[in-house]
Amino acid sequence: MNNTFSKLFIVMAFVISCINLNAQCPGGPADLSLIKTASTLTPDSAEVFTFTITVTNNGPCDATGVELKDSMPSPLQYNGLPTGPGTFSFVGLTMPFRAILRWQNVTIPANTTATFSFRASSTASGSHGNFPFYMPNYAQIFTSNQSDPNSTPGNGYSGEDDDDDEIPILREGFCTVAGNTTPAPPNVTITNSSCGGGCIPSAGSFTAPAGTPCTSFPYNSFYAYTLQYQVDGGPWTSTLPTYDQDGPPQTVKTRCNCNYNNFFSSDESAPVTTAPIVCSPPSCTITGDALVCSGSTNSYSAPSGMNTYSWSISGDAMISGATNNQSVSVNANPTGSYTLTVTTTNGSSCSATCNLPVSITTTFTTVNDGNYNNPATWLSGCIPPNPLPMGGMVNIVNNIINPVGFTLTNNGTISLGTGGSFTNNGSYIGNGLLNGDMINNGTVSPGN
Repeated sequence: MNNTFSKLFIVMAFVISCINLNAQCPGGPADLSLIKTASTLTPDSAEVFTFTITVTNNGPCDATGVELKDSMPSPLQYNGLPTGPGTFSFVGLTMPFRAILRWQNVTIPANTTATFSFRASSTASGSHGNFPFYMPNYAQIFTSNQSDPNSTPGNGYSGEDDDDDEIPILREGFCTVAGNTTPAPPNVTITNSSCGGGCIPSAGSFTAPAGTPCTSFPYNSFYAYTLQYQVDGGPWTSTLPTYDQDGPPQTVKTRCNCNYNNFFSSDESAPVTTAPIVCSPPSCTITGDALVCSGSTNSYSAPSGMNTYSWSISGDAMISGATNNQSVSVNANPTGSYTLTVTTTNGSSCSATCNLPVSITTTFTTVNDGNYNNPATWLSGCIPPNPLPMGGMVNIVNNIINPVGFTLTNNGTISLGTGGSFTNNGSYIGNGLLNGDMINNGTVSPGN
């Protein structure tokens, strides 16, 4: 029983609601609002553009018998192609300097939108002085069968939400009057440059043509022509384009443009297309030892005649001094390896980079009889580092002397091969291994 009563109550409420709505409608209310827009607010002379009027019915009732009027002032001119519901008529000049466009018998259901549009053009001819025309173009809901809660149809342009305007700025023919024909300017030229990492700063950016390619009004210099540029079919701008030779080719055109609201432009110049500079990389080699003595200082050089040099190093060594000369000095660690890198840049701003991997000697072999601390005693002239580090290997195959006054510290391994001998006349600190017999005339401490 309760469920049946509830359903009956809902149905009755709906019916009562419909009765109340029907009591309001068709008399109202129907809340109509209007917005007007233009495809451009700065039309050129004779340019055809479009006005659009959007009318929204916020309900609650359908709006019937709606009449929409648009008041268009001269020198705007109706150009046809009307759209929108209802019956359209163009009344013409029914009041001074204004034409009336009318849509009648329009129905706009509640909570829907209707769109109206028409084309217009400017007939400004330059005969009214050197000032722009601000042409208010009004639209308003003129009549409706329903009341509107917040506006009154047909009461003029009072700022209510059932009227709106757009105000195109009509440009006079300041730049197109007789006797002021402006030909296409000369082609742009290519001078100077904006370079990244691979070009020479001597060609590559654009500059205005020489002379005065865009002449001004003989009697009105305020509305002069200015030179404009277009890059790769993009927008026209008075900003001088810059061409980076590292980038892709660019095609540039120029035109003369009236500085009065971009009103009139001359013919475009012939296109000028730039071409990037293709770099021929310079030679890049590093001259110097790829196997160096432990703890030694070594010199390396790159090819001569370059504009710039840039050296860097990684691993177990460091560059001593400047890194922007043709040659550098490198201090090696006692053990390990390093990689030396140089980037050379020639006079055309083209660059090349090369590397040299270098190994630090950790194994030392005698080649002559002599003192332990004499470079001539050792293969490649590499004296073993002192102290001899852990992992360092010394092979003695000749008669070698640790001279008086010299202290040798061994943290690695010294081995006497066949025919080799080792005589200590100085001081030997043996924390590493000595494989073989030492002839000791000096001091040994501690050791194996």
